[in-house]
Amino acid sequence: MPLELPKADDLRIVRSLCHFLFRSNNRQATVEDLGAWLAERAADGLGHEWRRTRVYHYTSAARELGLVSKPNPHAFELTAKGCEMVEANPKLPLTLAPLNEAEKVLFWELLPTYEAVRKALTLFMRSGIPPNSLDEFVALGQPVKISRKTNDRFKLTSADNLSHDLGLTEKGSFAWTLYSWLKTLDAADDIYEENTASFILKERTIRVFYPIRIKSLFIEDLRARLLTEASRTNQRVAVFFIPQLLCDICANEGIRKLEFLNGLVELNNQDPIQFHLEMMSSLRRDSRGFQYYKYLNFPEVKGVLRSHLWISSRTR
Repeated sequence: MPLELPKADDLRIVRSLCHFLFRSNNRQATVEDLGAWLAERAADGLGHEWRRTRVYHYTSAARELGLVSKPNPHAFELTAKGCEMVEANPKLPLTLAPLNEAEKVLFWELLPTYEAVRKALTLFMRSGIPPNSLDEFVALGQPVKISRKTNDRFKLTSADNLSHDLGLTEKGSFAWTLYSWLKTLDAADDIYEENTASFILKERTIRVFYPIRIKSLFIEDLRARLLTEASRTNQRVAVFFIPQLLCDICANEGIRKLEFLNGLVELNNQDPIQFHLEMMSSLRRDSRGFQYYKYLNFPEVKGVLRSHLWISSRTR
């Protein structure tokens, strides 16, 4: 499945590129001048080596989004949409400051106009039809899963339950570029799906991506959701492995992951008898744990990660 986006994961750099051109003579700059500026700014801001190929990827992304054009092989020029981006934050210094709300709104409008983005967003749609907007993606999109098959091949399971074989470049386009763009716009989140013995067995985990529909979670709504899950077990005390809860509730309902985990901690603090967060086992807390769980999968209480939620049937 062809799925390639430029390695231009930081929308702040795309935005700042517009400001550089706006401040240049006639809102144009040579390829060399723009490349030198991009390399200098990005390397300073990101703190790592900035290769020349990355410059090409960022100018390519800006062109595909309609923010810049290339009137001849030696120059770039700001477009009308690029001017709109500048007007959204006119006093911006040429730094990697966070996007403001007006800039996010413009990127929200532009991303679905990029054909490669539309193709990738289609993977989240059960209909197999690309969404017409990010609003439609958020409203109707369903989780997408990526698992590793070999060192350089991956399987992507789309919302319509079809399997797609991905190489490293395609996987990077989806899980790095596209996901970074959507996360910057607060439109998507990700979790790691795993079973309770995955750390011991060193099983390959599955990364789940999903659109965010619920950004602020009321604690009583979470309480009701969890009690409903507990009632299905027909147990006096229901025990849930937290990554499984993230998949069953958080991803399927489109709840922001951090809001969900913070809600578990709040319930534990409010009512530790009915909602108890169990400490992670000593094995999972060994020296490998920090690297293995660099993607947040577990809540933390008093400096200790918690791996299971116990729900008492006291009120059921």
